[in-house]
Amino acid sequence: MVGLKLTALGFLVFAVFVLEVVAVFTPAWFTWQEVSRSGIVSVYNKGIVPYYSNEDTWLAVSSILLFASLALTTINVFLFIGAYFSVKSQGYSRQVIVLLHALAISSVAVIVFNGTAFILMATNINKQYLLLSFGYPVQFGYSAWFCLSAVVVTFGSVLLAEYIVSKKEEEKEDEAPVESAVPPRILTSSFTNMY
Repeated sequence: MVGLKLTALGFLVFAVFVLEVVAVFTPAWFTWQEVSRSGIVSVYNKGIVPYYSNEDTWLAVSSILLFASLALTTINVFLFIGAYFSVKSQGYSRQVIVLLHALAISSVAVIVFNGTAFILMATNINKQYLLLSFGYPVQFGYSAWFCLSAVVVTFGSVLLAEYIVSKKEEEKEDEAPVESAVPPRILTSSFTNMY
């Protein structure tokens, strides 16, 4: 039977996938304003898609990390689906434990990739785009905050996956047969019949 914890884990995994897709494919990683001579305020946005080969190195590395993070999140969805259907058909077997561990490890990589990309962008954002924005401050747009939200939700999914695994392993240990402390009687009947 699929429990509430596994269902909650599925919700978190799919929420992370949606947040990652929105973060990567929306065009608002960087935002800045310009005021024309006539007083009209223009707001500009820039995303990481499409990828240009002439981008700065820090932006290229950040983009690659975010694409890798999206790929790992997609793999996490498939790992969860495999675990879900395994639990539904045969309960919490060893295969489910392995799938949930793999999901947790992959989720840790997602956290590291997203965090590294965000830190790279945060430390270099104003160096590059200050010239582009004619002196107006460049800020993160909503895409960056979706990325950070994905990190927080991914951390929750790591904790929940490992909690489920630890509880199910404890239950398996409790169900294991307890061996007797008395040593078995070996060949006693054959020795008694000999005399």
